[in-house]
This record gives sequence, structure tokens and C-alpha cells, in this order.
Amino acid sequence: MTMPKSFRSLRRLHRPVVVLGAVALAMTAAACGGEAADTSASSSDELTVVIGTGVPTVSAAPYIAVPQRLFWEEQGLDVKVEYVQGGVASNQLILAGRADIGLNGMSGSLAAATKSEDVRVAGVTPGNLYNITVPGDSSYQSIKDLKGAKIGVPEIGTADYLYARAIVRASGLDPDTDVTWVPVGAADQGASALKSLDVVAYGAHDGTTGLIGTKLDDGLRILPSPIADLPGTGTWTVSKKALEDKPDLVEKFLTAQFSGALFTETNPKAAIEIFWDANPDQKPADDVYDSTLETTAQAVDRFWTTGFAVSRYPEYGYISDEEVDELIKFHEDAGLVEGNILDPENLFQLEYAREAIARVDRPAVEKLAHDFTLDD
Repeated sequence: MTMPKSFRSLRRLHRPVVVLGAVALAMTAAACGGEAADTSASSSDELTVVIGTGVPTVSAAPYIAVPQRLFWEEQGLDVKVEYVQGGVASNQLILAGRADIGLNGMSGSLAAATKSEDVRVAGVTPGNLYNITVPGDSSYQSIKDLKGAKIGVPEIGTADYLYARAIVRASGLDPDTDVTWVPVGAADQGASALKSLDVVAYGAHDGTTGLIGTKLDDGLRILPSPIADLPGTGTWTVSKKALEDKPDLVEKFLTAQFSGALFTETNPKAAIEIFWDANPDQKPADDVYDSTLETTAQAVDRFWTTGFAVSRYPEYGYISDEEVDELIKFHEDAGLVEGNILDPENLFQLEYAREAIARVDRPAVEKLAHDFTLDD
């Protein structure tokens, strides 16, 4: 993929002022299959949120359950939430006009941009969300030690799988011949595969590995990774039409999401309880409520502190041109992007995130988190 010389200067073009509308978030780090019908995303005053996790998950609480309860209405957002299976499905919804924005792996966003000129990136997560892990008592100490081994992933073809392959490749191994990839599912299935030694390692984003780690006696240990410091592995992928028709609401939506992330970082247990209150079928029984709350907080800790640590980033959601170039080069070198980005000059529109985070009233959100009870 070759970028024109103008790419660096044009990628952050400031948006024009046009009419308000709705924007939608698809929260996933996956890239599974799915098809989308060609219908309208939402009315001008409705926000359609498309989540790629298939079902509600506690790891998505910073961007769904928390802002739904506390910040969407505050920003004047009328939100409709839908669930689809995976990042490919959410990208198809965006490109078909049924959704406006989705949180996907960077690999999925760049891949979509090689197929359509209608893809934009309005924000990124600041830290790397993907790793290869082993049980805490494992003898494996490095990625190279995994030569000849079986590595589990939730599904083949997902962002978890693609980034795990990239980690193996960047570590000097051939992801096609030096290791064997085994789709073992997530959560209980992933833990079972590791316990039974069907696989000796597991590659996924920190939300999944955190949950699996709580189900193993010695937890999971992250192997040193060449992409450990790579920023922006998660992106808010936005349709071109959303940015043309609905720019102010895009910014308000991101402000609500960033506020939800800061609330969660400040009081993670409150975020978990908000999720359970919104999804009572996943709420634990009274006799194990406190212990499950502790375990769940441990499970989501790394995922939330890596990807959603608003307090550590004055311009959360925004990265520099140089970091964008580093991201693109990594994805090219790792074989995660094939073909040319069709509209590179306009792909990254990170001013939306920059302006949205500036709107967050950090002291007020932190106070709300500290003082919050479910009765609020």
C-alpha cells in the first residue's frame, strides 16, 4: 500500500459544519463473518449502536452499559443497541448504511478501507489490546519457544487470530508452518482447552484472556511481544456519510463513550454492577455476588486499564501522524493489510476524538464514579 505525499497533511482535515444526526458503535475486536442488508442506519435523531460481540459482555461495559445509564441522555443521544457476530459483520453494516461507526481491530478497519472509499477512522484506543498468553505455570517464556506448538484462538479469521499471527511473525516464526492454530472458543471453552493441553498458549485481546485467566489456578501470563507498545489496535470506524451528515453527534457520542471509560477506570466495580443491573440474566446469585464481583474486576483489569485508561492520556482517542504511519507500516509488514487503501488522504479523521475528549468534564465524571451507587 503506497500513500501519497499529501497523506500526512490531509489525514486530519477538519470537518465541515453540516446537519446533526446519529452515529453507531460496534464494539468488537473480532473479525468474524456476517452479512448486512442495505437499509438505513437510523433516523436523524436516533443512534444505532451495533455491537460485534454477539451478546452483551461485561468487558464492553465502559462503552455500552455505563454510558447508556449515565451519559447518552446527557449528550442528547437517542440510542438503539443491536448485536452482530464479529467485526466483518459490523463493518458490512457500516458500509451498507445500517450503522455509522464501529469499534473494531485496526486490521479490520484498514482491510475495509482497501475495499471501500466510505471508511473513516474517528478515534483509536491508546494501547495494544492483543497478546499471546500461557498459563502462569507454563515453561514457555517467549514466542519463539512456541515453535511446533498449538496456539488457541477464539475463532479463525477474527482480529484475535490475525493479531496473534502478526505477533508470531514479528517474533521471527512463520505463522503458517511453525505453529498450529486451533479455534477453541472463549471463556470456559478457552480455559478448558488450556487445562486439557489441547493448546499450550492462547491468543486474543485482553478482555478475553482476562476472563480465561480467572478460570485457571495460576492465571494467564503474557509472553513478551514485539507489538506490546503498539498504539491504536482498536479503532472507531465511521462511515463517510456519518461524518458528512452527522458530525456534531459523532463528537457527542465519542464524548459519552470517553466519559464512560473514565467512569469505569475510576470505579471498575461500579461499572460491573451497572452492567449486571442492565443484564440481570448475567448477574450472579446473592450468595456469590461479592466474590464474583472481585473475580470479574480482576478479569477485566488489564483490558480496561490498557484500552480505556483515559486518565493517562490527555488526548485519549487521538494519536500522532507518526504513530498512524507506524501502525500502517506494522500492518503492512505483518501481512494484515493486502491491497491499497482507496482514500488514504481522508481515512484518519482523529480530530473527532481530540475534540470529544476535550469536552469530557473529568473532575465531574470522577466524582460521579467515586460517589456512585446503584440507587442513583
